[in-house]
Amino acid sequence: MRVWLDALTPKQGRLVACLYRSLREAGHEPFATCREHECTASVMKLHGVEPAVVGRHGGATKLGKLLADAERIKGLAELVSDWGVQALVSYPNPSAARVAFGLGLPYVALNDTPHADAANRLSLPLCSFLVASEALEGKFDRYLAPGA
Repeated sequence: MRVWLDALTPKQGRLVACLYRSLREAGHEPFATCREHECTASVMKLHGVEPAVVGRHGGATKLGKLLADAERIKGLAELVSDWGVQALVSYPNPSAARVAFGLGLPYVALNDTPHADAANRLSLPLCSFLVASEALEGKFDRYLAPGA
């Protein structure tokens, strides 16, 4: 299976690197992406994963974030559709979630941050599956679409 892994932060980059290796060892074809922000790509490279860097952080303003996200959606859609991925695995991530939804891909959301309201509101209603700690049971219910 071709699995798309996307990271927005260095913490997510570290997790993506671990998942990438595990998926490859299990016979899958992982594909990793990240945005240009802090040291996310560097963390992934440090752990043996060469990500495709698509987009950037939008800065402090809402307009900057919106425009950067629109650019990233376009870049990801082109890249991911060319590669033929079959599923997305990522933390709540509006641009990746939107691309997965638009391309009809299942989206597995990993989450340990119920306080990340904006990302959760824009991403979790589009997820097919949510993976979270049992300690956070019920914390994401308000973000999930019925049946998710």
